[in-house]
Amino acid sequence: LRNTKVKMLPKSIGKLQNLETLDLKQSLVFDIPVEINMLHKLRHLIAYHRNNRIDFSLAWEKGVKIQKGVGCLKNLQKLCIVELNHGGADLIEELGKLRQLRKLGIKNVSKETMMVLCASIEKMNHLQSLDIASIREDEIIDLQSISSPPQCLQRLYIIGRLEKLPDWIPKLQHLAKLTICWSRLNEDPLEVIQNLP
Repeated sequence: LRNTKVKMLPKSIGKLQNLETLDLKQSLVFDIPVEINMLHKLRHLIAYHRNNRIDFSLAWEKGVKIQKGVGCLKNLQKLCIVELNHGGADLIEELGKLRQLRKLGIKNVSKETMMVLCASIEKMNHLQSLDIASIREDEIIDLQSISSPPQCLQRLYIIGRLEKLPDWIPKLQHLAKLTICWSRLNEDPLEVIQNLP
């Protein structure tokens, strides 16, 4: 359904038991029905909309709301972009059950959800791409509490304010792309990343 004007998915989508990819990129779907959790073979859920008529900002890109129960989608490898300001800590905790994720994109991250989010990210051992955007430009994204970052991480995008770069970034031996926007960092990030291969 990429690049369509579709606004809503029918509940009957839950009957597509063999569906592996659901591509809603640049559609107008912003609410994912709970019936999506019945698609146990789903591997890719790509759902976001970029408004190219406005300047690059937090409002430039819109993700989707997912429902509780998403943790049962054990085969999911790509999930982007999820709006984290819906569903509370329980939903964020459930993301940690998605152990096969290779790519995760999340928006509207707040200070209150950071600890739970970091705990969920730590469980994603196969994660190669992580895209995190804060709920507001002045909201601090604190990823310090990730004690064991995903070792396969190749791409890291952080959009929001940072007090400091996470201490674990130098441990990412496979990191090939690092994007930081609106960080307001006081320290020179090269001090942290200069020893990365």
